[in-house]
Amino acid sequence: MRNHKKYNLLYAIFAALNSNLGFFFFDYNLSIFNSLLVYLQNYIFPDASSGIITFIASAPIITAAIAALFSGPLAKKIGRRKVMMISDLLAIIGVVLTLFASLPVMIIGRLLIGFNLGTTTVVVPLYFTEIPPPEYIGPFGVTLPLLATLGVLVAFCLGLTVPTYLAPGETSQIWRILLSLSILIALWRTINFLLFFKYDTPQHLLEKEKVEEAKTALGKVYKTGVDERIEDLIKDRDYVYTKGKVGFLELFTKKYRKAVLLGIILMSVQMIGGLNIVMVHAQTIFGAGIDDPDDRLPQYLAIALAAVFHVSSYFLIWFLKKFNRKTLLLAGTIGLGTLEIVFGLVARLTDPANIASKVIMVFWPIPFNLSLGSIPSILLPETLPEIGVSVSFLANWIWGFLTVQFFPDITGAIGVDMTFIIMGGICLIASLYFMIVVVETKGRSKAEILRLYNGIKVQDAKENLPVENDVNEAERQAPENETAKPFESQQTPICPTKSEIEAEN
Repeated sequence: MRNHKKYNLLYAIFAALNSNLGFFFFDYNLSIFNSLLVYLQNYIFPDASSGIITFIASAPIITAAIAALFSGPLAKKIGRRKVMMISDLLAIIGVVLTLFASLPVMIIGRLLIGFNLGTTTVVVPLYFTEIPPPEYIGPFGVTLPLLATLGVLVAFCLGLTVPTYLAPGETSQIWRILLSLSILIALWRTINFLLFFKYDTPQHLLEKEKVEEAKTALGKVYKTGVDERIEDLIKDRDYVYTKGKVGFLELFTKKYRKAVLLGIILMSVQMIGGLNIVMVHAQTIFGAGIDDPDDRLPQYLAIALAAVFHVSSYFLIWFLKKFNRKTLLLAGTIGLGTLEIVFGLVARLTDPANIASKVIMVFWPIPFNLSLGSIPSILLPETLPEIGVSVSFLANWIWGFLTVQFFPDITGAIGVDMTFIIMGGICLIASLYFMIVVVETKGRSKAEILRLYNGIKVQDAKENLPVENDVNEAERQAPENETAKPFESQQTPICPTKSEIEAEN
């Protein structure tokens, strides 16, 4: 690795992995209900309606939406690390409550788990994008889909242990075992924060004017150049937070509104594109046309989908290094929309039990993972202040609840095939919007990106960045060539003066 003498990347990798255990917890807790919904309906709460049983699965999304709105400002106030530790404590209490065979108690437990899920979506991306050197944010961002998809895969595989039939008087505790396993994940992350990752991110520490502590935190990753990096972060902070903080209403000023609107639409399309639907209702999707409740084919296909989901995450490292964020987002969203429409058409024009359409659906994670599944969690923290990330994820969770809760009703009315045709069409329309609006964030500071969204030219602000951002030291230190000089007068400095900042606001 070229920069092994400059950075302690091993520390940064483990810090990112530890924070992203939250996404393993997140996806495991949603996906495990893919296998438990029918079991809970038949054997634990037989008198409950199917809508209430579905609500057990979707209940965390309600409190996740609330947590998403407030966790960004809270992370700014008390720190990313402390917010994650508090959310883990709530998650452990919530999981314990779900082990009681009481419908109200289980729902309360699921609601408490939701606070952890909402916090995870906002705070974890902030944390892992602020730990590594800028040129490594993309590759480190892969730790999120790796652990998230691993959570889905583990949940789907363990779902095979859930019995499809119990004789009269027969009982099974497997549902309690499967729900309780996630306690270990939340507990392990908190222990690691207490023992190994004792500092918050340098950005947060600088916002709190804790310069020396920020230097210590940077020293965990940077072997050299700590003072220079501190100066860059201070300049970036002074532009993004012109008055020390950004309030909710300020998001709709000229400086932020275009980027915030993009964040809201981006996170809405992620859910409409099928993320939570696939995690919670995969067996429903693959079970279309299959009437035998003992047929394990839908579960096997769901596991195959989860395996593709996880394996494709490993290729993200190469793709994020080779291509820009915007390129991946566009290509993946177009591919996702096309695949969903093809799946719907094949299912609609053939027998619902036709294996061909189901095989097509197994490959759904590939375009999703390369675009809506990974890029938003990297792009938004690179672009927006904490409150902006929170508002974007609030939209994400609202659509997450609506899609999970009402997917059975919608598919019952128009069918799984037509539902996915509509979802695919929305993805294709969204890709046109992304093509026009999205600004490339790779290798750029937050201040630089925000200025680009406002149409302001900045130094090195080119829409098509070089494939490799990892420039060697000789290139960094080389003087500018003569061809670049005529354009110097047209460039606006990355860090504007106080008067320029006030003018933009």
